[in-house]
Amino acid sequence: MTVLVTLDDTPTTVTPGVVANRALVVHNTGTLVAQYTLEVLGDGKNWISVTPPSVNLLPGGQATAQVKLAPPRSWEVSAGPVPFAVRVRDRDTDLSVVEEGTIEVEPFVELVAELVPTQRRARRHGRYRLAVDNSGNTTTVVAVHAADPDDALELTARPDVVRTTPGTTTIVGIDAAPRRRFLRGATKTLPFQVLLTTDTEEPISTDGVFLQDQLMPASLLKAAALLVVAVGALIACWYLLLKPKVSSVATDQVLPQAQTQQSQPSTTTTPAPSTAGQPTGNPPPPPAAKQQQSTTQTTVSTTTSAPSTTTTTTPAPLRFRIPTSTGSGKEASFSFAGPPGSRLDLGDMILQNPMGDSGLLRISIGDDVVLETELSTFRDREVHYTYPLRVEDGVPVVVTIGCRTPGTGATGCTPAVSFSGQRTNG
Repeated sequence: MTVLVTLDDTPTTVTPGVVANRALVVHNTGTLVAQYTLEVLGDGKNWISVTPPSVNLLPGGQATAQVKLAPPRSWEVSAGPVPFAVRVRDRDTDLSVVEEGTIEVEPFVELVAELVPTQRRARRHGRYRLAVDNSGNTTTVVAVHAADPDDALELTARPDVVRTTPGTTTIVGIDAAPRRRFLRGATKTLPFQVLLTTDTEEPISTDGVFLQDQLMPASLLKAAALLVVAVGALIACWYLLLKPKVSSVATDQVLPQAQTQQSQPSTTTTPAPSTAGQPTGNPPPPPAAKQQQSTTQTTVSTTTSAPSTTTTTTPAPLRFRIPTSTGSGKEASFSFAGPPGSRLDLGDMILQNPMGDSGLLRISIGDDVVLETELSTFRDREVHYTYPLRVEDGVPVVVTIGCRTPGTGATGCTPAVSFSGQRTNG
């Protein structure tokens, strides 16, 4: 071979996102003019380059090229030693020489935290999910701690220490429970903060809110208010309608007898032999008075015993699950319809993707789309609505799956959605 290649062997440490250079000397040891091409080999060839890419040398001549080292600030380039090589090829003879080298890529830590959901409403207990993304190029141990400024919440991280690898997302559960509960009153807003700390970087924080509702359900308060109104209405009906009728009936029974007694003259009777055995006193009441008394008593009995008919509709708990199954590159819809003559109020959904399929998941109520998400972004996700989704009678709940790529070892996409809420007849 008529070429001699020398690479600067000075130890080189490169910070991701920063450019470094090393010299490469090419010497023509032959007797003819030669043209040499320079080419980078190895794992780092995407971010290592050589300038110029070719040189022309006279016999005994030499040229110096620059090897440019520019590792990106990305998790795809791991921290530590990275070997590479430069191949110098004679264009005429197609013979080549390979010169090898090594650089050291410095580690960097870059974490991103997201709390899902950032706000949750509950009476006793709320659960959140903290997604920790490691965008750095080295494995990082992260400590998770949650606290609130007013010490009004009991906060727990599960687990409180995680080991994250480059390019991955780690899920940490955050449980929140108010220290004091109240029976009734306005909703309380309790903010809190989740801190992520490492051995080398500044802490990272993300904020969350717990909305504490009263223990007594609002529906129960409404029912109690309606009961009080109903009792008040019954009392008013008694005083306005029933009690005056009873008083009037009693008056109607007494007045005829009093008038009859007042119309008879006061006389003194002298005993006589022919009438000594006959009783004296007021004559019996006329038949008309007896008939009037009997009729009046029947009317009172009918009025006071009349039943009050009230129709009540009570919501019943409802839970159902819509499983799906479709092949790669296909789209399919699966639906659920409630019992005839009923409407549904759906407040909670659990999206399940156990196989890690990728594609599109769409949830519709009839023709209205209420949720659309990418399958590859979750394995198990909870969705809660402050105001439940109303499903009218006869309207189906539809789950549509657009399968792009099934999960590992699966022949098709098989996500599912579980719903919970209330069913009301009528």
